[in-house]
Order: sequence, then C-alpha cells, then structure tokens
Amino acid sequence: MRRFAEAWPELKQGIRKATRVDASIHEKVLNDLKETREAWEANEAELEASRAHVKALKQLNPVEAAVVSKAFENTDWETEFESAIREVSAIAYEVGGGRVLRLMILELLGKPSVPDRNDDNIERAVEIDVYDPDTRSWNRSSDEMKALSKAMEKVDLVFEEHDGVADVLKQRGKRHKTDDIRFWEEHVGL
Repeated sequence: MRRFAEAWPELKQGIRKATRVDASIHEKVLNDLKETREAWEANEAELEASRAHVKALKQLNPVEAAVVSKAFENTDWETEFESAIREVSAIAYEVGGGRVLRLMILELLGKPSVPDRNDDNIERAVEIDVYDPDTRSWNRSSDEMKALSKAMEKVDLVFEEHDGVADVLKQRGKRHKTDDIRFWEEHVGL
C-alpha cells in the first residue's frame, strides 16, 4: 500500500478519464475501496502495536520482556474471523446484492428463504443458476452456494478453534451465534 501511495502521483498522470462507467463496476470499485481502506487501517493499527511492543521490549530485561510479549500477543482469531466474514460478504456482489445473500444464508441455516418474485435483485441469482423461480428452490450445488457454505464454515471454525470468541463478541455487544440470521446481518452488513 505504501509503495502504491508513493507511486500514485506518477501513475495517475497516465490514466485517461472515463467516459462512462457501468453501475455494477462502480459499485464493485466502491466495495473494493472500502475493503482496502479497512485493511489499510487494520495494518496501520497492527504496525503501531508492533512499534509499541518493540519500544517496551528495548527497555526491559529478558524476564520482563517475556511478560510484555505476552501482553502484545496478536489475537489471531480476529484476523481469521474478519477474513472469513469478508469471504461471505464478497459473495453478495456475485449473486445480486445483500438481500439475495441474506436469503442464501437463511437457506443454509435451514430457514424459510423464498425471495419475492418481483424483486429485481433476484434476477442475477436466477441468471447464474443459484435460484430457480419455477421450483422456488436454491441450487445448493452452484458455485456460489458452495462458496457461501465454505465461507460460513470458516466463520464457525474460528469459534471452534479459539476458545472464548463468543464471549469476547458478547462483551463487545456483538451477536455471537452463527445459527442466528441476526449474527450474519450484523457482521456481514446485510
């Protein structure tokens, strides 16, 4: 990111102005920009924590340094959790938006998930064979449903591999039960 930021003034001179941008491309770029900003901010926060860690270690003897290192230990589950949630979120673009993704999640949770036939957002899911309006059923063997199932399993795996994740989320006032649609609405932003 730093190299890109440094190179950007020269790079942007070689870019000609767009004459027309498709709305779906614009929306994807905005989503990509948001994700990039979030990743940048997370990296900057991690860098600051690392700098503080190094500064504290330089001032201590080895025994004290071990105690400080423990205090600055990275909570790996948060990175894994955010990564898995981003995988779930990314599917929304492919299937026609958040409302469709919400219905797909409901389907995988085993809850009623029949879309409104007049909803324009469902057209994309029909086009790519994720949803069949004639049988009013979801195609669980579609690439998108498989990817969603796998991404949701990754989120569950974070809870299984790291004790206390649910407790931490609960303490932060966040939903912490992956079998509840409100969990997905909150964390994915549906």
